[in-house]
Amino acid sequence: MKNNIKLLVILLGFVVPYILIYRAFFVSGPLAFGDAPYFYPENLKELLNLPFLWNFKDNNFGAPQYYILWLYIPTFLYGVLNNTLGLGNDFLIRLIFYFPATVLAIFGAWKFIGKFTSDLWGKFLGAFLYGFNTYFLMLLDGGQMGVALAYGIFPLTAFYLLNFLSSLNIRTFVFALVSLFALVSADVRIALILIFFVVLVGAVGGITRVNERFFSILKGFFVLGLSVAGLSGYWIVPSISSGLGGLERLDGLGEGANFISLSNALFLFQPHFPLNQFGMILPIPFYFAFVPILIFGVLLWENDKPRRKFTAGLSLLFLIFVFLAKGGSEPLGGIYLWLVENIPLGISFRDSSKFYMPLLLMAGLLLSFTVGSLSVYIKGKWHVLVTVLIYGFLLGLISPAVLGNLTGVLGKINNEPYLQLYQKLNEGDEFARSLWFRERPPLAFADWEKPAISADQLVNERPFASMNTGKFDYFNFLHSPQVNSWFNLLGIKYILLPGDERKKIWTQEDLEGKKELFLLVGSLPGLYKLDGLTFPAYQLDNVKPHIFAQKKAVFVVGGEDIYTSLNPQKDHLGSQGFVFLEEGRVDPRVLDQVDSDAASLVFLGKEQIDLQMTFLQDKMMPIETAVLNQWQRRASGDYLTWRYDLLKQGIESREFDFGRGVAFSTVTGEKVKFELSIPEKSNYYLGLRYTNATTSAGLKIVLPGIEKNVLNKYPEKFRCGSWQAGFRSSW
Repeated sequence: MKNNIKLLVILLGFVVPYILIYRAFFVSGPLAFGDAPYFYPENLKELLNLPFLWNFKDNNFGAPQYYILWLYIPTFLYGVLNNTLGLGNDFLIRLIFYFPATVLAIFGAWKFIGKFTSDLWGKFLGAFLYGFNTYFLMLLDGGQMGVALAYGIFPLTAFYLLNFLSSLNIRTFVFALVSLFALVSADVRIALILIFFVVLVGAVGGITRVNERFFSILKGFFVLGLSVAGLSGYWIVPSISSGLGGLERLDGLGEGANFISLSNALFLFQPHFPLNQFGMILPIPFYFAFVPILIFGVLLWENDKPRRKFTAGLSLLFLIFVFLAKGGSEPLGGIYLWLVENIPLGISFRDSSKFYMPLLLMAGLLLSFTVGSLSVYIKGKWHVLVTVLIYGFLLGLISPAVLGNLTGVLGKINNEPYLQLYQKLNEGDEFARSLWFRERPPLAFADWEKPAISADQLVNERPFASMNTGKFDYFNFLHSPQVNSWFNLLGIKYILLPGDERKKIWTQEDLEGKKELFLLVGSLPGLYKLDGLTFPAYQLDNVKPHIFAQKKAVFVVGGEDIYTSLNPQKDHLGSQGFVFLEEGRVDPRVLDQVDSDAASLVFLGKEQIDLQMTFLQDKMMPIETAVLNQWQRRASGDYLTWRYDLLKQGIESREFDFGRGVAFSTVTGEKVKFELSIPEKSNYYLGLRYTNATTSAGLKIVLPGIEKNVLNKYPEKFRCGSWQAGFRSSW
């Protein structure tokens, strides 16, 4: 009876905050904000299709989507329930994502912690910490549905995986298989973190240590992994066969990757809480400093020696995940950056915040031990009082959410203007793309005939990027006299400016910049305004259809300077079929198959050797393979960055980089050293693509027996050169 009362109190301790914090789940509304999409009726029908490796409607002009393909099953379930039961987006997003994520986070943490302790109050507070914390609330508030669902599944999967490793049988195998596959279907990156987490916890608990059972465990783990991979074959096999090209989207760590500090991770504070505006890092409230005391308190109060040793091992794991969660921030941030850039698929973890999941689960477990060990020293009503105080403290950590002060999915969002616009965008059967400044909102309608793209994504596409000088003015391309021709060519019929819904605090400078952007877009020729909306919206006429043919293609050896030679009044871009051989995405051997009447070959300030280099692009050595590198390196995805870096040195370039990036030096005497693999003694040609600033002293190439000084006779242009040399295979 006494335990029943405790369980009732614990249930209320979960339910009351749940209703207060997630009140938005229980009222009508689409809950579409941040990364959470809104599926209109047309989109729900599309979800019944087979998984696509490639699409052109989801904020791009055609790109692989391996990075979200594992989410096919949850989204397919969307389509099935809509088709069979007629359930709309508002109900389905709650049913498939929000309710499972939040309920499983609590239930799974309760089960996982219960594997190590039977203390009810300890399990309650540990599960509460995992189920209600600043990191998880920011995931939900920002609409990161896949990651939030993976967060919810994470502890239950850890529980079943540890059960399987402890007792290898069919029953534990089935539970481990189903839960791990569910986690992979939510986010495969989190599944990899989970396996790492379980192995470490198993090692501390003596499960995965090298002993007589080790090879049986290894065999069972292998069979489990193979089974999950087999069930996931619908996206793994085509992704591998296609070369995982989608990972090009993840090239480099990017700006803002190191926003989590050591103190953020140690105190379990998500630095965007509660405003949830990316880039606006908030200071840690002073009371979060008590969090480590609750976590490590068990080390002070635990008397049982074997138990003390076990909790010390778990505390070490907690600190390991603190280090991983802080990512590239100091101290020793370079270690994390090296791991991300060098281990297979490590770039998938460029956002280190995902390590908050094992960090918080470990924190919940250690907190439960602290509470349990306190019961030895504190009895009766005093123990109840301490438990209530800890519970109140945990509520205080997330008080803005309890009071309803969050600003995204868990706040108040006005979605009405987008629902009105849906009717306008969906009218007619012709192809029409919409362009959203700055960012396409989740409620922006898009399907295969009416795709949508964000303006800040557009600037990363060539040639819009080449119209800009750097990243400091993303929309400088709007000043180009050719911008309307590009909109026409790309089928952009609608230009919409709802503002930036992710931005919660606007400075005077922000407001002035927004006003200037609105005036600039509104002054573009050929636009007429759409009325009846709460934000500026414009329409263009006579845009190109999605698919159209050109009578003649133009193969260009050179950069995008060719566009500047066109007369915007006469030479319409839609009538030009430029194919840039130096972009690195075209096999120049296709020239052999093209009829001379169907194409022209244009040398733009280049020579025959530049054309020859395009045939050797698959043999080009990336700068990453340098044995010694003192030069600055920019990846291919950093085009705007390296373009601006060169511009500061007096080099104006709209060149392509063959998809290999650029390395350059501004310091005399800096070196790059390569080791070349020479199969046999013979004569070889070494090809180089280089440029110089007008003040450059040139480039020195040193080979065995050869020393060559190069000074570009065409400054500010990339040139190709080759040198013949005899090589011995032993070099």
